[in-house]
Amino acid sequence: MGHDVLVPPFIQCGEREELAREELATQPNKRPWMTQMYEANLWMSHNKGDNFSKSVLHYDQNHGFMCVYTGRKQWILMNTLQHIDKIPMWEQNFMKSNPAASPASDDSLIDGEFVDLEKYPTFRNVSFSIANQEAGDCLWIPAKYLHYVRSWGRNVGVSWMIQDNERFDPTVCTPEPSEALPLAAFDILWNFPGERGEPEHNQIKMGYPNWARMRRQLAMGISGRPLSMSAFRRWYEQRGGNPQHAIAFFKLLAGEDHLLQDRELYSADGHRMFRRLLAGDEDHERAEEEDDGEDDATDHETDL
Repeated sequence: MGHDVLVPPFIQCGEREELAREELATQPNKRPWMTQMYEANLWMSHNKGDNFSKSVLHYDQNHGFMCVYTGRKQWILMNTLQHIDKIPMWEQNFMKSNPAASPASDDSLIDGEFVDLEKYPTFRNVSFSIANQEAGDCLWIPAKYLHYVRSWGRNVGVSWMIQDNERFDPTVCTPEPSEALPLAAFDILWNFPGERGEPEHNQIKMGYPNWARMRRQLAMGISGRPLSMSAFRRWYEQRGGNPQHAIAFFKLLAGEDHLLQDRELYSADGHRMFRRLLAGDEDHERAEEEDDGEDDATDHETDL
């Protein structure tokens, strides 16, 4: 469905580092000004009559955009900053003094259909807004904004997310794009099902860390100061990676000088290395066992 979902111009032109833009420009049908997508999801439910599906009351860590194709949705929206002290949350991740620094998304203990005001009396003082979505409507849900969703009928919707630290970059957006692009044109940090043979394969990756940010930090750290194999291995192991995989990735990425340069991180093998590290490198042997008997995409996947 990636070719059927259109991303409007107003969320294109996100800022990326120069090396990432250069790499993007070498890929077919990619534009160097495309915003980095975090994840994309297909939502489906089917209810007859007045029956409906429902979410939990929660907020997401990232900006979300939801488009409805069939059926209808109702969004009950609450200002997190204004009401967080009145709403019981499972993990209490929201940082009221600095919302942008909140470490993760969170769910509420409140049952949206059967609110227990004796158990949670402060919830009676929470105000909310309602947004009704019909087929053809799209809605922006700001990062860390509490919401509860009901879905009626044969309901199909698609959402995509960008992280809340994405910024508009006017220097790469001249002229500004005037047409929507299909979602399939964008590179997505965590796609599904992911690469066969990797620990991320067939895993729901909502909330996974931003591997592109880790790549950017490492690239900045080694700019003009390339890494030896031993230094790279220490870096990799300090982040929970398998030492044998560190050696294998170094051999794939480093050039003839046997040093790892910042530019060499921006490649398909580099992407796989960062994704592996953040998806759980210690689980790789289990992932290979689960995929046993399936064809490997490349020869070196088995070696790693």
